[in-house]
Amino acid sequence: MRNNRWRWRSSLVVSFCLVAAAGAFPSGAQELDPSFRADILKLMEVTGAAKLGEQMASLITSSFLEGLENANPDVSARALDIAQEVIEAEISGAFDGPDGLVAKMIPVYAKYFDHQEVRGLLAFYETELGRKTIAVMPALMQEGARVGQAWGAEMAPRVEKRFHERMKAEGLIQ
Repeated sequence: MRNNRWRWRSSLVVSFCLVAAAGAFPSGAQELDPSFRADILKLMEVTGAAKLGEQMASLITSSFLEGLENANPDVSARALDIAQEVIEAEISGAFDGPDGLVAKMIPVYAKYFDHQEVRGLLAFYETELGRKTIAVMPALMQEGARVGQAWGAEMAPRVEKRFHERMKAEGLIQ
């Protein structure tokens, strides 16, 4: 019985390896045509997506430093400077390096856009409307977030009231 179980497991492993080797399972890192890869990178640069790393690094750094100061009120200014230098160096390398976030995002773009679509987006962003879209998007997103927060604040009391009424009607609260 034990010998049969071992044979069954071995054949399952061998079968899995053969199927995987034959390409039945998609590989994690698909090789992209170099021109497609270059166009995706250009799209990321044109739209500012590639520069988001710098903004994220700044946000992460300030958040970390604030947490460090809150947890250690007596931390020295030199320690904070060192922390900032280390974080910024690590994060910028993590974004732009060969295994960085920008490189890891290229296959994500390729998953959702084919080469023709990326070229179409590049053509759009080279137009006046495309350049305007890129220019106004950060302000539009910030304002949209504020509008969404205000809307959520308006909705919260109504939702809470209805929830309370429903819980009461169901006999779950007094």
